[in-house]
Amino acid sequence: KAGVSEKLEEEDFSTHYDLGVAYKEMGLLEEALAEFQIAAKSPKKARDSYASMAMIFQSTGQLKEARAALLKSLDSLGEVGGEDRAAVLFELGILCENMGELERARAYYTETNEISPDMRDVAARLEAISALLGTN
Repeated sequence: KAGVSEKLEEEDFSTHYDLGVAYKEMGLLEEALAEFQIAAKSPKKARDSYASMAMIFQSTGQLKEARAALLKSLDSLGEVGGEDRAAVLFELGILCENMGELERARAYYTETNEISPDMRDVAARLEAISALLGTN
């Protein structure tokens, strides 16, 4: 493991991403994060790299770091809409809901619902949060 990363060219972002996935699957989370950070420098790998970092942060209870990573994932999409954007917004909604930030979660779910009303259970989550907040 020690020498593998050193042998990779810095610009080989796809390999860094794949190595991050492998480390994550082996439970080597710090190593996985380091590889995803390198891979995130590539516009083609940024969204997936930041999303993978967010999953690691969530699994270790680092929710603020997870949110920051998801926001970077969203930023990496630029003005691109569609399913990719909706998926990241949905994950941000779930994260904010878990953090008790219901207004923020509702905003993310609302935007998700506008882009992709069929995204998982977004309509049900939006309805439940609106009921909790006492608004529609």
